[in-house]
This record gives sequence, C-alpha cells and structure tokens, in this order.
Amino acid sequence: GVNSAKGCYPFSVPLAVPDDFEKYLWQNQANDTLSESPFYTADKTAQYRITVYDKYNCKASDKMTMVVFPVPKTEIEGNKLICGEFDSELSVKISDAPESVWNYPGSFKWESNASINFSNKSHEGATITAPDWGEYEIYYYLETLDGCTTGDTFVVQFQPMPTSDFIFVDNPDDECKGYSREVLYTGNATKDATFFWDYGGAKLIDSLDWN
Repeated sequence: GVNSAKGCYPFSVPLAVPDDFEKYLWQNQANDTLSESPFYTADKTAQYRITVYDKYNCKASDKMTMVVFPVPKTEIEGNKLICGEFDSELSVKISDAPESVWNYPGSFKWESNASINFSNKSHEGATITAPDWGEYEIYYYLETLDGCTTGDTFVVQFQPMPTSDFIFVDNPDDECKGYSREVLYTGNATKDATFFWDYGGAKLIDSLDWN
C-alpha cells in the first residue's frame, strides 16, 4: 500500500485492506490498538501498522507513516467602528501551532478590498489608514514553513463624528411668537441617525397648522 502521506491539518487518509481475513489489528508505533476493522481513517502524525490473520492464523503486516502539519488559527482583533478618525490599530491572535512554524520573514501578508494603507505591519498587528469614510474589509494571510496557509477577514467602518448644531428659525426678538419657537437641526447627521431633543421641560409639537 501507500508507505507515507503528508498534509496540512485537518488531514486524513482512509486505510483499507482486503476484507477476506479472519482478524485485523491496526496499531501505532507505541503498539496501541486503534481498530480491529478492515478499515481505518488515519488523521494524526504517526506510524500506522496493520496486521491481518487468515483462517490458519497465519499473519501478514504492512505499515504507513503519516505527518499532519500544524496549521495556526488566526483571529484579527480591533475596533469595528471608528468615529471621527481615519486610523486604527489591529492585532492578530495566533494559536493552535508553535511559533517556530510561522514566525519567519515573509510569512504574513496584509491586504484590503480598497485603498487602505497599512503601516507598522508585523505577524501580530498593523496600523490601518482609510482613504475616506466607509466600510472596509481587511484580509490577513499566514503561511507556515510547511506551506500550510491560513488567514482571517475583518470588517471595519470609519464614520464621521456627527455634530449637534441647531438654530432658531424664527426671529427671537419677535414678541408676537408667543410661547412657541421653531428649532432646526443644522448638523451633518443623515436621516438614518437617531435624534434626541431635550427642551428642558418644554413640550415638543411636531407640527401645527391652521386647523
């Protein structure tokens, strides 16, 4: 059969022998019993051994060595909403693999779906600068010495800080206005924003017509 196999985690190889024997014994290099079936799925770094016995108790054996390379898990962390600024700091949490397999020059890459500028780039972080307000996707890639690749995607929004300016539409010196005043918001927020008016106890009347 196959004498060796290599692959990036998760990696498995189905192993099988003819099913016309009387007994089957799958073991590893420590002689631990793994299975007594004609079939076995290998999914860990180990040497796999199969021993079969016929009806006369005569035996035959074969072995296969498999290596499963570790693959890091990467997770970009940072603020997903940046208000009033175009810069933000991102960090990367790297786990599930020893540092020796991924911490080497050229193993990482930062990209985006737009003209995001990256600075202070490293395996475990970067500073991003947006060209304008909006939503952006950030991509991080990491490759191990064994050629296994992994990565993560991060969505971040850069939005302007809303202003709360308002004016009195009517003339404050007009004594005929009585006890009502018309107030108009003049800030930069869109209609999608949530507004809250506080008149210090005065009643808010949305509209008033001649009727």
